[in-house]
Amino acid sequence: MFMKHKDEAQYGSAGRHLKLADSLYGAERYAEAVSWYRKAADQGHPFAQYLLGARYYFGEGVPRNKINAYVYWSLAGFTEDARAKLVVLEKEMTTKQLAAGQKRLIHLKKVIALKLAANQAGK
Repeated sequence: MFMKHKDEAQYGSAGRHLKLADSLYGAERYAEAVSWYRKAADQGHPFAQYLLGARYYFGEGVPRNKINAYVYWSLAGFTEDARAKLVVLEKEMTTKQLAAGQKRLIHLKKVIALKLAANQAGK
């Protein structure tokens, strides 16, 4: 089953990446799931960004990292749940961690925008 999803996702859309990530996560193959969540998140998929933030927050498939959780939940911030998670997370973070997260967020937004523009130009 994973091979079918992997073959479909290899060159596919963020939605296909997310579908494979969810299958891998359900099978408790967290590290593999994170790599596919990241591929979808880096294509601007807000739900993948939200889920990747959760993986960082809970340390599933990656070391627990509040800064990365902050970054990905901020990217997905259009959802009510992501905003609620951010409110709680910001209270847990130090001023230094928040500053690092904001800096990384600005950088990642630029990277994602460039990738999306390149993909649009290639179509």
